[in-house]
Amino acid sequence: MADLVDDEVLDTFCTSGTLPEVAAELRRRFGGLVDQVHLHPPAGTPEAEIRAALATLHDG
Repeated sequence: MADLVDDEVLDTFCTSGTLPEVAAELRRRFGGLVDQVHLHPPAGTPEAEIRAALATLHDG
């Protein structure tokens, strides 16, 4: 299946990257349109990084 779906198509349907990149992209795509998103950062992600991502989502 991976051979059939290139990165451009993947990026159309999902957001991927580091936690800061994902937060910024979600804000860009959906800021002002949604009032909830659910993130599941990898286990062991530092709390400060999670808080920074949440701040990006809330404040831009």
